[in-house]
Amino acid sequence: MKRLVAVLMLLVLASCFKPKGYDDALFSFQQKDWDTAAARFARLVIDYPDNVEFKVKWEMAKSNASKAHAREGRVAVMKGDLDLAAKEYNRAIFFDGTNQYVQDQLRDVMRRIRERDMARKHEGTTLEQMGAENRASVGVPMLTPTSDQPIDLHFAERRSLKDIYMSLGMMSGVNVIFDSSFQDSR
Repeated sequence: MKRLVAVLMLLVLASCFKPKGYDDALFSFQQKDWDTAAARFARLVIDYPDNVEFKVKWEMAKSNASKAHAREGRVAVMKGDLDLAAKEYNRAIFFDGTNQYVQDQLRDVMRRIRERDMARKHEGTTLEQMGAENRASVGVPMLTPTSDQPIDLHFAERRSLKDIYMSLGMMSGVNVIFDSSFQDSR
């Protein structure tokens, strides 16, 4: 009987045991410091992979961290701070890479940053200067519609007509779309 009581007491004490770092992780979780809570619970999940409580709290902290960073990203966009918005959206994706909305927002912000940077880069330059810079920076030769230079193409092997049109389109910067009645030949 004494042995049974001792075993039960040991089980009760063992169930009350919380590993080192649990209190800090729980404190961060309760304070809604989601980044820190996610990092601390991730450490606990690594150390104690069978503990369901740690896994659940880690997933909750990651989800809340992602939402908080997405919210900060939206605020930054509204304020016009695209660099901060990109940073926040990247953090949100770090915590939840499956969030398609945040991925779309990040893609839009990155597009806007590129446009802004291009506009800054080309402030005060003429259209001809921009064309010359573009031709110099691209490895594929670009044809200009006003070019009076003859075009001489040589393909090392026989190619289909469709491949030739696609090559011309890529060199000239023109999208080539084929009608359904187009008959491809070599």
